[in-house]
Amino acid sequence: MPSLHHLPGLYGPGGAVRNHFHGATHATGTLYGHRRARITIAFHESPGSPPCLLLDIGVPTAKFIQDVSAAGMVRLTLECDKQQQQHHAGGDAPPPLRLLDEPVWGAEVNGESVGYASRREATERDERVMQMLHATSMGAGVLPADMSHQSDGELTYMRVHFDRVVGSKDAETYYMHNPEGGAAGPELTIFFIRN
Repeated sequence: MPSLHHLPGLYGPGGAVRNHFHGATHATGTLYGHRRARITIAFHESPGSPPCLLLDIGVPTAKFIQDVSAAGMVRLTLECDKQQQQHHAGGDAPPPLRLLDEPVWGAEVNGESVGYASRREATERDERVMQMLHATSMGAGVLPADMSHQSDGELTYMRVHFDRVVGSKDAETYYMHNPEGGAAGPELTIFFIRN
């Protein structure tokens, strides 16, 4: 199976997956997961690029995608606390984490707590999903049956475009473009907030 290692720009220093957007004002989002399992949201610089950030959210995939597709307004708020800087023996503090480098977030959907969201590295399954959707710029569907899981169901996806607004080093917002191009239709806004 092909790996994402061949895609330019996926890995930064030390082999870690890059997770920043180089000042981009637009981003691509891929929402996917098995219907009865937690949803994963991947953020990309563009549809064909590897993910800069992968988040697992404590909401079943089918419910989340249904809520977004039902022409409702979905507000996903991801909030974390500023970490106290640990000083090394030499007296130097490590550089502060960028907002999207934070590992764990409290998660709310439309004001209701859904537990936590956690940042993670890509797995073989994620790499396979990204390979299958490499040429998909926008849309939703179900991936082939061999990607299904007996107890968690089919692997569904939704790929969308976001406008990215950076409020400060502690606040970013991603507004989903409406696929129909009008004022009506599904709306998804994702807020990243560090207090």
